[in-house]
Amino acid sequence: RDRRLLFVHAHHGGRMKTVGDNRETIATLEDGAYQALFTSPPYWAPPKGRDRGGLRKYGDDATAEIGAEPTLDLFCESIVRVMRAAWPKLRDDSTAWVNLGDSYSAAGEPNMAPFAVARALQQDGWTLRAMLPWVKFSGLPESVQSRPCISHEYVLFLTKRPSGYFYD
Repeated sequence: RDRRLLFVHAHHGGRMKTVGDNRETIATLEDGAYQALFTSPPYWAPPKGRDRGGLRKYGDDATAEIGAEPTLDLFCESIVRVMRAAWPKLRDDSTAWVNLGDSYSAAGEPNMAPFAVARALQQDGWTLRAMLPWVKFSGLPESVQSRPCISHEYVLFLTKRPSGYFYD
């Protein structure tokens, strides 16, 4: 079996990777050829303090990138559009792994972005097999005093169908 990997975002390793804005690079890939997708979109930064809260910027125009949407709903729509474009590139037995972190509102409350994206992808036809915590034991410290430091992100394990997918 052909087990090429589709890297929709700039990752290292694997048999293939795409580097660039995945809203553009996915269209260049062959349909039905990939068994796995791994991606790590930028965090969503709430509009207040549009400096993205110290979050990583992925391009010269930070206002045009995924993660700079004015609302969480629009961020979810951006991720859904990318995953919808990736759907035909994946084989029917493929898996998709989406690494998502959360950000905080101006009031210091979590935005719950990973959960909102998971729900939006389910509503778009993806099967959410698991929502796995990725605990980062050597995460960066945070200068917050109103809550514990957060040292985890979530990895959404998605498939195109509820059974018959490749998981080894």
